[in-house]
Amino acid sequence: MIKYSFILLFFTYSLTGVAQTNRQSIASNNLLENGIDSIINKSVLKFLSDTTRVGLSVGIYYNNNSSIYHYGSTQKGKQILPTDKTIYEIGSISKTFAGTLLAQAVKDKKVKMDDDVRLYLDGNYPNLEYQGHPIKLSHLVSHISGLPNFLPDNPSFFQNISPDTLPFVLTSILNNYSKQNFFDDLHNVKIDTIPGYKFRYSNSSPQLSKNLFWKEFIKNPMRDF
Repeated sequence: MIKYSFILLFFTYSLTGVAQTNRQSIASNNLLENGIDSIINKSVLKFLSDTTRVGLSVGIYYNNNSSIYHYGSTQKGKQILPTDKTIYEIGSISKTFAGTLLAQAVKDKKVKMDDDVRLYLDGNYPNLEYQGHPIKLSHLVSHISGLPNFLPDNPSFFQNISPDTLPFVLTSILNNYSKQNFFDDLHNVKIDTIPGYKFRYSNSSPQLSKNLFWKEFIKNPMRDF
């Protein structure tokens, strides 16, 4: 029998960093009762030895059992131990989820990789094609759809923004950006090349695919992005 183990790591990160005087006594819910606890503790303390790192949560699934470990704090300068309900920004990990959902949908014969995305969209989107070539489901998870990197599509807004501040800028934009806003902006997208041939990194493509797959194939619509 094949045994599977999965490890998920989520951490909070301070952009400026404030040294902590005793990293070995950092707050944690790890009771150090077995070998796995000790391995996790050793690895986490090494990770948190970098004083720009504030907190960390580790989830492990092994032999049909799951464990969650929390360390440090959710905010710089405060002692707020993460919990099982702490919300982390998982970023592009969600793209992997979107690809997995598509693969499962294809395997279950619910969709085909070459399906026009508009088969699964409410409303009319004549703009999601170029010279008669539509955006296909496979294009959404391969960065070859031709969709812009972000919606709302405002490339000039991201000029001269450092990688360190980009997550905060995006958060400020998307805090009040609803799913309806996304689909409204999708109507205004202009494709300038045949989908499927030109690689262009796109966050809006997996955003669209995640919504389609959750809504149509899992029957659990997303609230917001």
